[in-house]
Amino acid sequence: MAARATVAWLPLVGTLAHADGPAFDRPGIAFSSTTMPAHSVTWEQGLLDFQRDQSGGVTQDAYVVDARLRYGLADRWEVQLAAPLYDEIDTHGSGQGLTTAGVGDLSLAVKLALTPRDDRFTMSMLGVVSFPTGNEDIGAGAEQYSLGATLGWTLSDSQSLAFYTNVDLLAGDATWTFAPSWNFDLGETVGGYVEAGYQPAAHGDPANALAGAGLMWLVKPTVQLDAYFLKGLTSESTDLAAGCGVSIFFP
Repeated sequence: MAARATVAWLPLVGTLAHADGPAFDRPGIAFSSTTMPAHSVTWEQGLLDFQRDQSGGVTQDAYVVDARLRYGLADRWEVQLAAPLYDEIDTHGSGQGLTTAGVGDLSLAVKLALTPRDDRFTMSMLGVVSFPTGNEDIGAGAEQYSLGATLGWTLSDSQSLAFYTNVDLLAGDATWTFAPSWNFDLGETVGGYVEAGYQPAAHGDPANALAGAGLMWLVKPTVQLDAYFLKGLTSESTDLAAGCGVSIFFP
């Protein structure tokens, strides 16, 4: 899989550092299984996300700085606006040396929680439309449609499980993503998770399988810092993805 800013392994979203905190979507492959409270705003800022792909003696390194605004329309509905503020792809090896930089594609999303926020079992769905507003060779080059769902299951006050599935439609081609995760508290304000991600082979690309972990720290009840990494599990998978960010909740 090419190291583009549109691939799933640069973080969409994830877990909570504490059960009483807001439903931040950073970090992780999956988005949270609940929505923001009505009329609240969340700003989720990637400080730097990195991805590396190596194949045939050629290495692609992708660097992304992205921003996501989320607004709670009602008790179980929210809208999102996401914009990669800066993308850079460096290609080198086998006599190649090329750097492409610019802005990525803008996207709009609607998220719906299908269950109450405080249920033991929670589920949400996210529909996304990405527009080809990014620089050439950075964006997808056409509108992309995505539909995903995350199911969450609370095991105890300090542990939960989640399962995420998503399909991306680009130029008539569908790409599926599946990701289970285990989330746990490490203290009053620190949480962690381990996760795996899998994309079946499609459109001439091999299957992609990764696994990794992340940490979240609630610096304040409304401010979370995060860091994560993912490592490829096969020789044909994305080699490495990692990053850090901050999420701020405005009640």
